[in-house]
Amino acid sequence: MATRQRTIKVEYKTFTIDFPLTWNRTAILRTSLGEEIIAKYTQTSWFGRHEFDVTGHGTLKPERPTLCFKNVFNYRIGETLIGTAQAISSTREKGKLVVLPLSLPLEVRMFILAV
Repeated sequence: MATRQRTIKVEYKTFTIDFPLTWNRTAILRTSLGEEIIAKYTQTSWFGRHEFDVTGHGTLKPERPTLCFKNVFNYRIGETLIGTAQAISSTREKGKLVVLPLSLPLEVRMFILAV
């Protein structure tokens, strides 16, 4: 199967994001040589459910803070709330805002923002 690929540059390091063609949306963050998986995004349902599996930190699972179906998610690892993500929009989407702790590596925070 074919894949699409993007890169993230952090200081002098380069990371790749692979988007394999699968039935569910998936993205994989790897080191530049592709040898180590740093994080993986998986869409778990057609209704926006997803999760990020971050090596060494655990699985970030989203929850909607209200019954509103806008793109607003609070992220938890286990029972601990660690961050939030929200689409910036008025009548059309203009971008995305993600607030995550500094304990997550910068490349992982950029990956979460990009996917």
